[in-house]
Amino acid sequence: NGVIEYCEFVDWLTKPAKKSYGRAILDYSDMLKPLFQVYDRQGAGVITFDDFVECHAILQTSLAMHPRQDGTSSKDVLNLSMDAEEAFRVVDKSQDGCISFTDFVNWMRELLDTEGMAQSELAAYTSKLAKILSGIFHLNKMAAEDPSGCLGTEEEALLRRLVENLAKTTEQFEHAVGEIPVDEREKKPSTWTSPPVGLSIQRLKGQHMKRYPVSARNVESIECDVLCVPMPEGAEDPENRVWVAEVVRIVVSADGKRTVDSPQHYMYERDHFRWVPTRTSQEYETALDRLPQELTVFCILKTQADFGVKIGWAAILKSLKCAVDMDLISSEQRNMYVKYMESKVMHLIDEDRSERASRRSSMTSCSSGEFEDGATKSLSDRSKDLLLAKLEVKPLEVMATLTQLGIVRNSALVKNLDSCERSQ
Repeated sequence: NGVIEYCEFVDWLTKPAKKSYGRAILDYSDMLKPLFQVYDRQGAGVITFDDFVECHAILQTSLAMHPRQDGTSSKDVLNLSMDAEEAFRVVDKSQDGCISFTDFVNWMRELLDTEGMAQSELAAYTSKLAKILSGIFHLNKMAAEDPSGCLGTEEEALLRRLVENLAKTTEQFEHAVGEIPVDEREKKPSTWTSPPVGLSIQRLKGQHMKRYPVSARNVESIECDVLCVPMPEGAEDPENRVWVAEVVRIVVSADGKRTVDSPQHYMYERDHFRWVPTRTSQEYETALDRLPQELTVFCILKTQADFGVKIGWAAILKSLKCAVDMDLISSEQRNMYVKYMESKVMHLIDEDRSERASRRSSMTSCSSGEFEDGATKSLSDRSKDLLLAKLEVKPLEVMATLTQLGIVRNSALVKNLDSCERSQ
């Protein structure tokens, strides 16, 4: 709508690497805000050095008092191995002596990109961290306001429990963000097989709209973004392989407000030719985590083509945008592909013009305007119009061009796509 809204800005800052398309467009601000507000002791919208030192010291002390029993350690998510001054400098990217919410988000950005992150788990521990820290600050305030400067017996016991819980929650938080299990890293990547007969993305969208109806009043547009992928197991038995999908609905109201629903997940029942909702996102995230970059791009293309044999230019552009949002390819690589395709069409148009001009010069009886169609448009504009109106290719042909341009790897998995597609 020509205006970057707050949620869109934070979404851009925290855009995760690959994985769920739903994660790529979800707003992380609600998850990060509670923790930021605890660090922001004065409620000024920024974290001062003194505020940061106080939180940092409490977290360090809690871990020192209650070290991990197994002696292991997770990723140092909160920079607790550093002293407060060094950690503050790391977070204060603008070097202005205070940490804004933007600085705070940037601090967490790489952590949110981690493949080992379970978003729901991270959100829960972030909220829990914030609540425990708030409780400790409240007890400290009570002690400061008491004439004796001390807490009562009950309050001291509560403080000890809070500090112990804080140590455990900090460890759980760092585990949720930074630790990727070894067995997950060693799992073999998923491979492509032909999808089941009757698998329909349009049917899934219709079913989702019935399951979660929305009033059409004051609504400008409703769009469902879908990505369908195969489960890693069952590649050796394609007839029984399970396919799962994620649906993210985006509603734009008449006043331009953009609402993004939480992702919903489905599994395809091939025996009944229908989609059934799953209770959690676990199956989908497992399937997506095991897909290599090149096969994820192909899944996006096939989903946009509704698993048909042809895909149009508009759907190709949307597929590439999705791939950029998921950090599968860069914006520059997307533009490279688009310019390559436009240049091919411009070359064909130019050849056609030359041929027509040659024919016109030998046909004195034809009218002067017969071959001037489209002359008022630039060559670039005409190529874009023709791509949008005429181009229909196989998703596999799009992959061939992407590999030719070096945008996706020409791996053995990609080479296997051809035989799988021919068998459909």
